[in-house]
Amino acid sequence: MKNNVRIAFFFFALMLIPAVFSEMLFYDDGTSEEECYPGVEGWEAAEWFTPVSYPCTVTAVMFYPYNTNLLHWKVWDDDGPEPGPPQDPGTILQSGNIYPSTTFDWLTIDVSPPVVITSGDFFIGWEEHAPAYWNGFDQTAPHSNRALFHWESMGLWFWTMFSDPLIGEDGDLLIRAVIGTGMEILEPANKPEKPGISVYPNPFNSAVNIKERKFNGSSVRVEIFDMNGRPVFETPVGAYRDTPVI
Repeated sequence: MKNNVRIAFFFFALMLIPAVFSEMLFYDDGTSEEECYPGVEGWEAAEWFTPVSYPCTVTAVMFYPYNTNLLHWKVWDDDGPEPGPPQDPGTILQSGNIYPSTTFDWLTIDVSPPVVITSGDFFIGWEEHAPAYWNGFDQTAPHSNRALFHWESMGLWFWTMFSDPLIGEDGDLLIRAVIGTGMEILEPANKPEKPGISVYPNPFNSAVNIKERKFNGSSVRVEIFDMNGRPVFETPVGAYRDTPVI
C-alpha cells in the first residue's frame, strides 16, 4: 500500500512534529553514529549555531550523552580572535556542570538566566575533564559540518573545524539549542509517539533534508506545502530512492 507523507512548513515548523520543532536550532539528523570527546583534559568541542532572527533567546541546551561522566557545558559568543567563518568562540556567556541522568538519549539543560543573542553566531559545547564525557556525533551525509575542536600545541590554542583536513571528520555534534519560550507543547494530544520523519537542519535556507524513519520497504510519496497551503514539491510518481534521505 502506498504511504502518503504530506508536509507543510509554517515558519519552518513541521505539522507532523510537535510545536517544539520551531523552537530549536540544530544541524544533526537525530541519529548518532559514534561517540565524540576532545581527548585531553582542558580541550573543548562545540557546535556552531546561526540564529534565524534576532534577538535569539537560548533558554536551554541539549546534549546526547554516551556516559554519565561530568559534563562541563558552555555557551560561547562569536567574539574570538580568529576571523571566520565562523568567527572563533570567545566570551563564555553561560556555563555549568552536570552529571547526565541518561545515556543514548537527549539531555535537556536549562540555561538560567537565558542567553540573548542580538547579532552574529554562538556556540554550545563542553570542556573535557577526567574521566571524559562522551557525546553523540552524526556522521551521516549530507553534513552541515558545524563541529569545532579547541586544542593546544606548544602553548598556543586553536579552534579547528572537525571537517578540516587536519582532523578530517565530517559531521555534526548532537547538540541543540532551545530558543524562545522553551519546550512547552501547545497540543499534547496531537503529539505523535514516534514521528515517521525527521527534517534537518532547522532552520534551513535553500535546502532541507527529509529522513524517513518508518516507511522503509514500502512506496512513499512526499508532498511539501508552503505556509499558504500551496504545493511546492512532490516526489515523482514511481520514483525510487535507495536512501531514506530525500
